[in-house]
Amino acid sequence: MVMHCTAVCGPRLLGLGATTGLLAIAMCLSALEENPAMAQILKIRSELMISLRTYIEDEGPGQKKAAAVFGVHLPIISDLMRGKIDKFTIDMLVNMLARILYLANNQRIRLRG
Repeated sequence: MVMHCTAVCGPRLLGLGATTGLLAIAMCLSALEENPAMAQILKIRSELMISLRTYIEDEGPGQKKAAAVFGVHLPIISDLMRGKIDKFTIDMLVNMLARILYLANNQRIRLRG
């Protein structure tokens, strides 16, 4: 059921833009009743992906530099920007976010020192 919902909601709505598509998928998944735990996991993954994509778009590091910052290969960033939720685990996304926080804290420390 989860894969069906992703397959039905994803392709149509991802044409609106990856962030819009991820939000739409998250709303679609919240409607799942057969496996609400899986729906919640997919919703969390989509929210983490939106946060990472927003960082890349707002900070403007570009995909190549973002890959270096996140410690992943460039195709992973491409998948992130395209909203390919099935390519990511919560652990992977949290690790990518942790690298941003680590770098931000280190930059603050260097600016103060």
